[in-house]
Amino acid sequence: MRASLNGTGVLLLLLLLPHAQADCLIAPDENGHVDYPAGETYISDEAFYGCGTLVSIALPSGVTEIGSSAFYGCSSLVSITGLSSLTSIGGWAFYACRSL
Repeated sequence: MRASLNGTGVLLLLLLLPHAQADCLIAPDENGHVDYPAGETYISDEAFYGCGTLVSIALPSGVTEIGSSAFYGCSSLVSITGLSSLTSIGGWAFYACRSL
């Protein structure tokens, strides 16, 4: 949270909110699940940043890298499957994933 003064001297509180759910690389289905596309090997930086409705994700066997902040703030995420090929996880990839 950040505080600042506007032109009239009234204190304004500006909330720094995470990205909206619409910013998810792939929108979760009605159960909060995502099947990551077959053939993909990388989950990009901030791909699911702030995706509060993401509950579970299934990765294809070829995913080797998860980018920085890829799941940052996914507070409902409880399950990730298909991690057998994973060799690299970027910084802050699972930060604030309270349910994981």
